[in-house]
This record gives sequence, structure tokens and C-alpha cells, in this order.
Amino acid sequence: MKNLEIVQKWGESTKVGDWATFEALTAENFQLLGPAPEPLDRAAYKAWIKSMLQANTEHDNNMVISAQSETVFEGKVQMQGRHTGDWDLSFLGLGVISATNKSWKNPVEHLTIVVEGGKVVRCEVDVPADGGIPGIFSQLGVQMGH
Repeated sequence: MKNLEIVQKWGESTKVGDWATFEALTAENFQLLGPAPEPLDRAAYKAWIKSMLQANTEHDNNMVISAQSETVFEGKVQMQGRHTGDWDLSFLGLGVISATNKSWKNPVEHLTIVVEGGKVVRCEVDVPADGGIPGIFSQLGVQMGH
């Protein structure tokens, strides 16, 4: 599998909750930087996506990826969903956010994804001021640290 295909399958796995593919394509030392106040490791990122999918119907990440080099890829995402279920974010120290039934759509966020040894090791997200987790909370009318 070429690295671009790895990144595309990895992105799709986070969109639909395909955990076997996610585990197979995500490095043990993976780090997600940008959307949360602290970097998320593989387990925390998986917990974040799992909680997002469980609490938000109509979820999409609208991911588009292009190659920058053999191992570095650029992309963009625009996360969106409808907050229809209780959102358990206690693993981030944010508690459980009761369903608001509000739709939300974050601004476009640019990504840099690095692949080493056939696995995604790093995803760095350039988060606009009104994006990331704070952007979602703002649209839902929820205070951070709720």
C-alpha cells in the first residue's frame, strides 16, 4: 500500500469508526497536535473520535488529502455533526456534555500528516481561532470545562 493510500484509509477509518483499520494504520507513538489543548496520543485520539461518533449523528470530516512528499501529506478537514447524544469527554477532563440536538460545522482546518514505516505517526492540525474542540463547544453553547 502506498503512503497516500495509507493516509486516505486512515482518514476514512476515523470518519466511520473502523477501529481495526485505525489500529493497523496508526503508529504506537502517534501524536495529534492542534485540536485539543494538549497533544493526543493514539489511545486519546481514538477515544476522542469514538466519543464524537457516539454523540454526533450526521458526522463527517470532509477530509481531502494530497501528497507533499513520499512521507508527508497535506490535507484539510471540515468537521461537522449534530449533537444528538450525551458526549463523554471525561478522558479530556471535560466531563459529559448533555445532548443539545444542535448542528455544528467547524471552519476548514489544514493538516500535515506524517507516515513512517507504513503507519501514521503524526497529524498536526492548524486550527483557526473558531475551530477545534473550542469551536464545537461554542456552536453548541457549551462552556469549556463544563
